[in-house]
Amino acid sequence: MARYQSIHIVGATGCTISVSPACPVAGPVHATSCRGGTSVSVACRQLRVHDCDGATFDVHVRSGPIIEGCRDVTFRGEYRPDAAEAVAEGEADQNMYHDVKDFNWQRAGMKSPNFVVVPVLSPGLGVPPSGGGAAAADGQGAVSASA
Repeated sequence: MARYQSIHIVGATGCTISVSPACPVAGPVHATSCRGGTSVSVACRQLRVHDCDGATFDVHVRSGPIIEGCRDVTFRGEYRPDAAEAVAEGEADQNMYHDVKDFNWQRAGMKSPNFVVVPVLSPGLGVPPSGGGAAAADGQGAVSASA
């Protein structure tokens, strides 16, 4: 199945957006101004989250998510790319969802209050260190993908 090169989610409010595990995103996913319980599930190379409030991201991401201007954002790592394609791409065990970098929080040694990381509890998915594929939306906002 063909991969998307990138996905941009803008202004989603109260949406559930899920990209098929059989079609992980080859490049970045950008989420901007997602609010009010919006939930995004996707496998991607990079996740950049800007000006979101009250959104949840259940992701499999090759590098740590980057947030800026966000509040009350949750990251989960339960989402898994299609096993066969992930192994072929060398991505099966490299989920860095827990390594969130908050560009608005510069206090060394103190965790940002702007996000929460939920540990993976499912067998075989690992736990973070201590300390086809169409997008679907059911609320308001814009989702675009480039192949």
